[in-house]
Amino acid sequence: MKIKAVEEKTGLSVKSIRYYEEKGLIDIERNSENDYREFDEEDVITLKFIKILRYADFRIDEIKSILDNSDVSSILQTKIAEMDNRHKEVSTKKDICKWLQQDFKKRKDMLKFVEDFGGIVEFYESDDWGKIKKVALKSHLWAAVYASILLLGPVGMFFIYFVEGNYAKLPVNMIIAVLQSSYVAFLWTKYFYYWKREL
Repeated sequence: MKIKAVEEKTGLSVKSIRYYEEKGLIDIERNSENDYREFDEEDVITLKFIKILRYADFRIDEIKSILDNSDVSSILQTKIAEMDNRHKEVSTKKDICKWLQQDFKKRKDMLKFVEDFGGIVEFYESDDWGKIKKVALKSHLWAAVYASILLLGPVGMFFIYFVEGNYAKLPVNMIIAVLQSSYVAFLWTKYFYYWKREL
């Protein structure tokens, strides 16, 4: 198959495919008549495999070592140790490393690896994930706004009881108002935390 078809199947740009070929990660046969690259299904699987490893922050030299099956365990152990020091967002990448460390023995395992993790990587790179994050951000906002409106009740009643001189009801009302205020502050803090992460 031609390089454009491979681009569609893998989601990698032609530039990236040629770069990986240049770095020796993939060896493409060339047509003897016109010198065009001729890709097969194994090349597609290898490129998808490389794409997943790049998503998991593997360097080119590390990927080359894994493809060559040289000291794979040591490379993966080092990578897992690095990821242990990062935020929980790298948990998917860590799962990829653990799968490789435990199960990746021969080239035939590559197809199973691509099937298991390819969809996950594509999801996180897709517009769908961005849409979900936007919906979640809006839900945090509306929760904070709704709780703020509800807070008007206890706070308003506190001032009414105070003005009317109904001091017996003030302690209970004050506790409710303080608890509600704390909850509202928590919701707004949570909203602004996620909002800043989206910037």
